[in-house]
Amino acid sequence: MATILIVDDRPTNRQFLLTLLGYSDHRLLEAANGADALERVRAERPDLVITDILMPTMDGYEFVRHLRADPDLAPMPVIFYTATYSEPQAKALADSCGVQIVLPKPCDPERILAAVNEALGETSATSAPRIAEIKGAGKPGEPHRVDDKLAEYVNELQSVKSKFDDIVEGSVKLRDKRDQVRKLSERFSENVMSLQRIASRLSAIIEVGMEMTAERNPARLVELFFAAACDIIDSKYAAVGMLDEQERELGFVFTKGVEARMYRDAGRKGVLGALLAGHGQVRGQSANARIGADELPPGHPRVRNFLGIPVASRERVYGWLTFGDKRGEGEFTEEDVRLAGMMAAKLAVLYENAVLYDVIQRHAAQLQVEIAERRRAEQTVRESEVKFRELIEQASDGIFVTDSQGNFKLVNPRFCEMLGYREDALLRLNAVDTYAEEEKALIAQRIADLGEVKSRLFERAMRRKDGTFFPVEISVRRLSDGTNQGIVRDVTERKKAAKALADSCGVQIVLPKPCDPERILAAVNEALGETSATSAPRIAEIKGAGKPGEPHRVDDKLAEYVNELQSVKSKFDDIVEGSVKLRDKRDQVRKLSERFSENVMSLQRIASRLSAIIEVGMEMTAERNPARLVELFFAAACDIIDSKYAAVGMLDEQERELGFVFTKGVEARMYRDAGRKGVLGALLAGHGQVRGQSANARIGADELPPGHPRVRNFLGIPVASRERVYGWLTFADKRGEGEFTEEDERLAGMMAAKLAVLYENAVLYDVIQRHAAQLQVEIAERRRAEQTVRESEVKFRELIEQASDGIFVTDSQGNFKLVNPRFCEMLGYREDALLRLNAVDTYAEEEKALIAQRIADLGEVKSRLFERAMRRKDGTFFPVEISVRRLSDGTNQGIVRDVTERKKAQQALAESEAALHRAQLLAKLAHVITQPDGSFERWSDTLPQLIGVEPAQMPRSTREWLDLLHPEDRARFRSTAIEAGRKGAREEVEYRLKRADGAWIHVLQVIEPLQSQAGAEGRKRWFSTLQDVTEQKQAQEELAESEFRFRQLTENITEVFWLTDPFKSEMLYISAAYEKIWGRSCQALYASPRDWVEAIHPEDRRRVLEAAIAKQARGDYDEEYRIVRPDASTRWIRDRAFPVSDSEGRVYRIAGVAEDITERKQAEDKIRRLNRVYAVLSGINALIVRVRDRNELFQGACRIAVEDG
Repeated sequence: MATILIVDDRPTNRQFLLTLLGYSDHRLLEAANGADALERVRAERPDLVITDILMPTMDGYEFVRHLRADPDLAPMPVIFYTATYSEPQAKALADSCGVQIVLPKPCDPERILAAVNEALGETSATSAPRIAEIKGAGKPGEPHRVDDKLAEYVNELQSVKSKFDDIVEGSVKLRDKRDQVRKLSERFSENVMSLQRIASRLSAIIEVGMEMTAERNPARLVELFFAAACDIIDSKYAAVGMLDEQERELGFVFTKGVEARMYRDAGRKGVLGALLAGHGQVRGQSANARIGADELPPGHPRVRNFLGIPVASRERVYGWLTFGDKRGEGEFTEEDVRLAGMMAAKLAVLYENAVLYDVIQRHAAQLQVEIAERRRAEQTVRESEVKFRELIEQASDGIFVTDSQGNFKLVNPRFCEMLGYREDALLRLNAVDTYAEEEKALIAQRIADLGEVKSRLFERAMRRKDGTFFPVEISVRRLSDGTNQGIVRDVTERKKAAKALADSCGVQIVLPKPCDPERILAAVNEALGETSATSAPRIAEIKGAGKPGEPHRVDDKLAEYVNELQSVKSKFDDIVEGSVKLRDKRDQVRKLSERFSENVMSLQRIASRLSAIIEVGMEMTAERNPARLVELFFAAACDIIDSKYAAVGMLDEQERELGFVFTKGVEARMYRDAGRKGVLGALLAGHGQVRGQSANARIGADELPPGHPRVRNFLGIPVASRERVYGWLTFADKRGEGEFTEEDERLAGMMAAKLAVLYENAVLYDVIQRHAAQLQVEIAERRRAEQTVRESEVKFRELIEQASDGIFVTDSQGNFKLVNPRFCEMLGYREDALLRLNAVDTYAEEEKALIAQRIADLGEVKSRLFERAMRRKDGTFFPVEISVRRLSDGTNQGIVRDVTERKKAQQALAESEAALHRAQLLAKLAHVITQPDGSFERWSDTLPQLIGVEPAQMPRSTREWLDLLHPEDRARFRSTAIEAGRKGAREEVEYRLKRADGAWIHVLQVIEPLQSQAGAEGRKRWFSTLQDVTEQKQAQEELAESEFRFRQLTENITEVFWLTDPFKSEMLYISAAYEKIWGRSCQALYASPRDWVEAIHPEDRRRVLEAAIAKQARGDYDEEYRIVRPDASTRWIRDRAFPVSDSEGRVYRIAGVAEDITERKQAEDKIRRLNRVYAVLSGINALIVRVRDRNELFQGACRIAVEDG
């Protein structure tokens, strides 16, 4: 005996395995989810675990991972038993966690027992389960065969026919009527066979449909259904084609007698296009051109006859079903058309359900794989939506979503709290309604222009419901669906700190970095005081007036056969009654006739009941309301099986109590109160159908619900699929004297199985519909009627993933469980790598303990807002502002904003303030803020120093300040202050002020209004800057005197003094001597500095320019050159220059002196000429002394004159 733990969140699934394995003498344990199972495994140490995969709290995959992580439990064998995944998907998950055996749901008991034996290492087969007084060998929900009963009736009819033939053949008097009787007999036989054929086909359709309900693979479903259809309607060629999900081309094609490629290539051409357009069934014969070769797919063999049916529900066409060349010589009959229509309608319903199941299965599998990769296997789509919704609704920052026009579509509670609105009231507003009137046009334009930028981060003042304003920092961006998402942070405290800092250093306007260009321009203007038709396809003989998917009636054809049989019987009766020779056998014939009539009526009743079941089932497929479906089906069941009492009960979604109960002849309350007691409990346990009579105690009063009338007989059927019991269907006190028959039992079983399938689909649809309706109500309340559950999840995920701030979620220990792309981008990690870290890993070593403690203490506070430096993957740090809070599920959610630019701005502001403070000390600057009534609100530390008093002795108002002013300057001060108040603009006034030590100082005061703030009555506050300009006044006087002396000097000397910039593009100063020497005006040179170059003699110009460029900045420029005056005369100039450098050594001026050296040049020329004459005379004198010959003397003198002169 082994101990086996069964893990499944559905009680019926656990009960099935407990019942099945209970007959093998195993010790059985059960658990509802992976977490409970883990506790039981550690406590009980079972020999085997059988677990579902998809479960709440902890799923099977996560459970096995924990199991394998424990060395003591790792060897324990596990079997996956799942209905959510296809076997390959489940096998892939199993391989990843070391599970060897995977069983699908549903699964044959023999396969389950074999798998258990294999896992336990046993070889003996487990005995089949023993169930007491359970009727029917099939499982709950398995189809019941009706062919056997039909065969009995047909055999009986054939026996009656044979005896009639014997009697007729032996009658002498009837020889002349033998041919007539034989014809009647043949017609009788044909009609009986037709009736048998219809009933058999109806039974086959029911059984095929019920067998296919357990098939969840759409392709496999179509393939199996097509094979069954080919058995029911025998033809040489047949095909079925189903459109893909996009309805553009064929997804599945199965054929008989022809290649599938032909149908795929044909697409929507010819008869296939007509069927896909939903134009009804098509039936024709090629002999009379009703189906031409051009109507069939290209390459298709020519057919003698053709039948095509659209596979369609009332809402949608899914594909087509065709048959060609019916076997035998006949054509496709009305009966074939009706049967094919039934099969196509049934296939449409099953295919629709299978596709829906496949979509759900693929979606669930995709989610499971993703969850497994991220080690978050406990989340489902609903939990994901709740998580994202909670992130939005519990965020410490305001979050909103608007449409492209700015109308609010989603707002979180924090945003409502900021603005003072209820959610429904805020959702009726536009974003511009939350700003001041003068900013509405700008904000509307910002929203419209969002598509041109990735995101915007700006600061604005938002208006609350009560009309007050508060400052916020808004990060807004355009999402992929065209909506706009914003994150709003209240920066009131930050603004107060910035204001205090700005006031302390005399700054009137503070702009953040980065800042919108419009706001910068507005601030500059404020500071400066400025304002600123196709035809339908041709198809041969399109049959059927009904819409695609409507059920086809079969009762009419059955009635024809039965009437024909009754006619034959009547004629036999007439013949027999009129025969004298057969008087002695009249009683025997009458009995045979009665048996014949009974069997014909039984056969008619079965066929009619089968037809009713098909038609009821097909009519109910369009009903999506589970309660209404059960009610309608129950009414139809009561018509098919007539009894005094009847009831149907369906369990609710939790399978704890009855959700729907409908009764006939008895109150529903009795069944509700009975719960799972008595016979109802046996049916809900899936123990098969119960049939009995109270007379023999098979159904006693204690088995029925308390208060139920005593019954003569009873029939109960579980409403169940192969996987799950949904409820029960009961009948009691059958009308008439008879008991419930095997036929009643089989028909009730068929109806219960059919109801289980339809109810399962309706419940699935109802669950989806209710979930969608619930979201629709919520969306309607928030004016988001276009969103469904999946779109809602996508929206919240997009809000997180496309947020311009970093967003993360950690567990209670700080391990990252969710990170958005912006957070990954900030830290430089890939998402999978970041999810392997703890929050403390993103901080400096010395801060890890503090951060861990902060995370642990989060439960004691609502939220935290703090600034820290986070560490990137490359080891660098950057400053962030973090808003973090504890969510309801124990996880922690944080919003991270990179404040690098803000820190730089704050640092720059702090440095500016420090520099300003130093400058104030050096420049003897001070400031004071004055209230509208003239009282001093606060002042800088340098103001008391300016007037030479202690801070406690400072004047407290403008009136007291006036007492310090020189009497001659007080009136000017008052008039300036009044003028500033009248204009509301900046004014300056200079006055003398007496310090505490008695010294008089000159003070320059600048008075300007604080534009952003006003008093209670709208009167302005004033900001005044004061500077001690005593030294400047003295320096100005000294400078004026020095400048006077300098000008006297430069204007009276003969040299030209000049001053230019280093590039000679501007003449800064030229002395008056320039006009005398150059013969040009100084103003002309100021206007055109190039005139200096033009005045240089052409022969000297290039040399001088090269020397100026190379030497003036070095300080060795000293050049002599000629100039040409306007009167064409030439002057010689000596020009010298030296550089003038600033405090950092950069040359920023060139100064020079130019003098007229013309007279010197002329004297030098004269001296040179005299020297040459002296040299000639000296040479001649020496020659006279040395040479005596006259000719030689003359030649020598000529030579000396030529060489030296």
